[in-house]
Amino acid sequence: MAYGSSLGFATVGANGGHNGTSGRAFLNHPEVLKDLVFRSIHTNVVIGKQVTEIFYGVPHTKSYYLGCSTGGRQGLKSVQDFPDDFDGVIAGAAAADYNHLQGRNGNFFLITGPSNASTFLSVSQWVNIVHPNVLKQCDGIDKVLNGIIEDPTLCDYDPSELICRDNVTTNCISEAQAETVRKVFSPFFLKGRFAFPRVEPGTESLPQRFASGSIFNLTADWFRFVVFSDPNFDVTMLGPDDRELAQKLDPFNVSTFKGDISTFKNRNGKLITYHGTADEMISPGNTPRYYEHVSRTMGLDFVQMDEFYRTFRISGMAHCLGGTGAWQFGQTLDAAAGSVLPGGDGLSPDRNILMAMVKWVEEGIAPDTILGTKFVNDDLSEGVQFSRRHCRFPMRNMFVGGNSTFPDSWSCR
Repeated sequence: MAYGSSLGFATVGANGGHNGTSGRAFLNHPEVLKDLVFRSIHTNVVIGKQVTEIFYGVPHTKSYYLGCSTGGRQGLKSVQDFPDDFDGVIAGAAAADYNHLQGRNGNFFLITGPSNASTFLSVSQWVNIVHPNVLKQCDGIDKVLNGIIEDPTLCDYDPSELICRDNVTTNCISEAQAETVRKVFSPFFLKGRFAFPRVEPGTESLPQRFASGSIFNLTADWFRFVVFSDPNFDVTMLGPDDRELAQKLDPFNVSTFKGDISTFKNRNGKLITYHGTADEMISPGNTPRYYEHVSRTMGLDFVQMDEFYRTFRISGMAHCLGGTGAWQFGQTLDAAAGSVLPGGDGLSPDRNILMAMVKWVEEGIAPDTILGTKFVNDDLSEGVQFSRRHCRFPMRNMFVGGNSTFPDSWSCR
């Protein structure tokens, strides 16, 4: 809200209708769950527009949405179910296909086991042993060794060389642990059917999801308080039937995975999605997956999709912000510093995704790339470390020569 209002937008925000630190509020209270899924955001939009018109004496001209993670899912929910709410929607790292996401999160514990299991890897092992080996195998795919895997979908990582041998007993892992790594970097299947994209190599530098030795709190709460309405449900015993039940229940269509968004398109709405390729929370492949789902459902090729829907993969960015990549491109108040470059006014549409959306909606000029910035130690006062133009899907960034820290040394192919 501070970011939107600082740019001169009349801005409203919502907390989803409950204190988000726990799912206990959902227990036997479906109305609270309805708030989280869609009602809190939609009613804020309706009331926000009314209050704005009362305050200014004239109605709004255009309306925009900006959110990430759960906020990204709520942005897609607006596009799918309330297509008149916004003219432009920016949805980052959206938690779409929500039930399968929670099923995947719960599956990590079955792969790794508790912290005393032979299959478990500690945070230190993921960060100090696995991560350097991932970079050794895959950092050079883009022809630049900079600690960033530009397109991790090209990385077919194999942990075999990390397995301890007779003459190697340090900085190595067991065969059982190597198998855990393979499974973590594999897609999630439910009863033999694909359910959710894989964790991408490169995300293991922030391995909270699969190195805690327990089930992620949000996932545990979802099954205890929503799926089974039982605070004492043993989430360590989650099985395929439990995960399948969550998808079948799909309360209030929290899955947020409708492929037909033709009503939004036909009213000339514009949608931008983005996802960090080093996102440790939600698989980076899920955002291009939803884009392709819309493309198939509506029978549109990439050129036709470009007319109203564009998605960007942000190399080296963690969940919504942060990471080793050029992650500052105006998506949040903190990330707005990325648009404050020499000669820039902080609102240039080529480096600020919110302003890019405004330009697309109000001038009909769509963004082909988004220029991201990485500051030294993520500190504006220490200067720019490098910049990179992030490509719209399905293109990928290719190094074409020169100084790799300059955006013109890369090209979308």
